[in-house]
Formats: sequence, C-alpha cells, structure tokens
Amino acid sequence: YAQAETLQVGFFSLETKTSKLFSRICSMVAQVSSQRIKRRELTEEDYFQLERKVDEVKKRRLSLIRASSMTVEDIRAYTLAHRFDVIYVDYLTLIRAPGKTEFDQATYISKALHQMAQDLNITVVALSQLSRPEGGKPKPPTLASLRSSGQIEQDADVVMFLYRDDYYNHDTEKKDVAEVIIAKQRNGPIGTVELAWLPRYTKFANMKK
Repeated sequence: YAQAETLQVGFFSLETKTSKLFSRICSMVAQVSSQRIKRRELTEEDYFQLERKVDEVKKRRLSLIRASSMTVEDIRAYTLAHRFDVIYVDYLTLIRAPGKTEFDQATYISKALHQMAQDLNITVVALSQLSRPEGGKPKPPTLASLRSSGQIEQDADVVMFLYRDDYYNHDTEKKDVAEVIIAKQRNGPIGTVELAWLPRYTKFANMKK
C-alpha cells in the first residue's frame, strides 16, 4: 500500500478474496477495527473515519488481482499489460505449474519468477509457506524453514521472515511485537528488526521510541 503511492503495484492473491484484502486495507488506513468491518458492526465514528480516507485509498496505484488457477505465464502477461513496477504473489506454491512433485513445481515456479523479475526489471515479492519446526516447538524461522524447495533460497535476492513470539508464547515479554528477520540479503546486512503489531487493524508499524 505504501509503495503504491509512487509505484504501480499488483497484488496477485491465489488464496484470499480481493474483497477481504480491500477490507483489511480500509481497516489499516482508517484505523477501524477489522472485526467490526467483518461483522458489519460499524459505528457512526467508523463510517466517518472510512469516509475521510476513501479518497486516499482511491489514489493509490494498487491492483488486487484474484489469481486462483493462474500460472507464472499468466502473471507475467498480466504484469506486462498493466506495467506494474512491483508485484506480490500470495502465495508461491499455489501457482499452477508443471511437475509431478511439490518439489518440482516449487523449483519451476521459483526459477520462473526470478526470470520474470530479471526480464521485466521489476521487483517480485513472493510469499511462501514454512516448514514446521522439528518436535513442534515454536522458534524463529531460518533459511532451513523454507518449504518445498531449496531453489527459493537460491533465487531470492532477499529472504525475510515474520515471527511473533506472542502467537505461540502467551507469557512472552514481546506482546504485540513482530520480528522481521532478514535471513538473506545479497547486497546488504542481515539481522532482525522489530515492528509493532496492531491486530485490530491488521497492521505493522514502527516501534515507538
């Protein structure tokens, strides 16, 4: 959403309906409870807040695309037609691809997305599922957590993970804190950045100093 102020952005959703994504954006921007939007329990103040932000949302160059059953070739053609500068794919292994196994399909998709980014000179952000930790004990993810294929790690210029300790450990001191773990970066440092997690608005924000 932030990028779409100056760039043409496409969000290809292979799992979530675009109407739900739009509701989340409205919640985030207007800071209206996502649950009240979902349950249609909006107050007069909520409507006022949403109305104040509607023009801002409309100005963003953000396209939400229902991409179920799309192939990488379909995504590439759509991206070319709409001249996107940045695309998001949610999520990688839901893209239709040739191959007998999940490993073969994920390898093909990763290579194809990487090639598309190079050929079209755009940024491709692909979301991916993670493997569950051994023994079932929650812990921050690492590169070994990438599911389906090691090709994803190999192709990516940057690999980032989101981890919230309070999702697993209710006694944690890091209540409503999200860790952005930069596990790989070809042209920069790796490390962890903490963000505030605002669950009411499905929003991440900078930590208050």
